[in-house]
Amino acid sequence: MAFPGGSQAAGDASLAATALRETEEEVGVAPGTVRLVGQLDPVPTQGSGFLVTPVVGLAQRTVRPRPDGVEVASWFSLPLAALLAHRPEVEARPLADGASSLLYRYELEGHTVWGASARILHELLERIRGAS
Repeated sequence: MAFPGGSQAAGDASLAATALRETEEEVGVAPGTVRLVGQLDPVPTQGSGFLVTPVVGLAQRTVRPRPDGVEVASWFSLPLAALLAHRPEVEARPLADGASSLLYRYELEGHTVWGASARILHELLERIRGAS
């Protein structure tokens, strides 16, 4: 499971512009239908070494995703209320320096969200909970 994303291209004015471009390319949601509301903390990925900067936006009207068959193998959506009511499984994984890293795993409605996607989702949900 992954959120739309990719590397910043030379023509992208900002990371937000990259996020909007990638969202349109991967799931067919036009930039004009999204109101940007902020960014989350950068999230390192294990293995690939990327640093992901999540950009958060809200659809301004009902959108119907049209996933690109080349870039998206499958997709699903989960209701925000169900995500907010759900607590993830949390596992502490030891790091080489003796510290530990928390790993989150969301099992909801027959779907599993884990890895960097779960870290991004966890931060977003915690910020929403803190704002209410």
